[in-house]
Amino acid sequence: RHPDALALVFPDREITYRQLAEGALRRARALRALGVRPRDHVGVLMHTCAEFVETFFAIAFCGGVIVPINARYKASELAYVIENGDLVTVVTTDAVADSVNFVERLSGALKDLHRNKQPAKLKVAGAPKLRNIVLLGKSKAPGFVTEKEFDAAAKACAEIEVHQARLRVRVRDIGLMLYTSGTTANPKGCLITHEAMVRNSMTLGSVRYRLTNKDRFWSPLPMFHIAAILPLVAIFDVGGAYVTMGYFDAGV
Repeated sequence: RHPDALALVFPDREITYRQLAEGALRRARALRALGVRPRDHVGVLMHTCAEFVETFFAIAFCGGVIVPINARYKASELAYVIENGDLVTVVTTDAVADSVNFVERLSGALKDLHRNKQPAKLKVAGAPKLRNIVLLGKSKAPGFVTEKEFDAAAKACAEIEVHQARLRVRVRDIGLMLYTSGTTANPKGCLITHEAMVRNSMTLGSVRYRLTNKDRFWSPLPMFHIAAILPLVAIFDVGGAYVTMGYFDAGV
């Protein structure tokens, strides 16, 4: 409905709905080429960035279950979520935000990751379902699929395959798995359907905030948190713009 309207606004970058859709479809093709199928669980370990949002929708396009991972998790916590969440793929970035290096954290969580000679077909002790970890950015690291390899993989999957997977998804299929804070024990993965996520966001936007396509919704909250995902979906429902930043800085 609003292809040339702004969808995402960062301090240094603006993205229209058309650009976001094209980016998400390209990444969805790459995910399918790496083996992601409907109902597969795919983790997203990034700070708040455009790539996070592209990957979020790319997983949904594949019919997969989006598993946002707390960007502040230590290595042991990452290892737990990757195994407990039955993750088949993790998408991360080489960007260092708030002094957190995701490559180092993941390498520490999966001790034998560096021994894998075929990053697209991982075999990792303690995470039997994990097949690959995608590293967005210009870096290379042992055991990681590079962004260049990821983009090249997209060429092996026709866009029609993504749409066929997308159109088979039902509103009550699981679309999102969010982990609790784990204050009293290990975090629990909460299964959320597409319907619950979208209807809740639509009601939030139309009833509480009365959003329109002329509005912009600003949030500094991390994308891995439901408090950021709900307003994102709410403003997208009406074709407005979501305004955010990589990490909160009162001076920006």
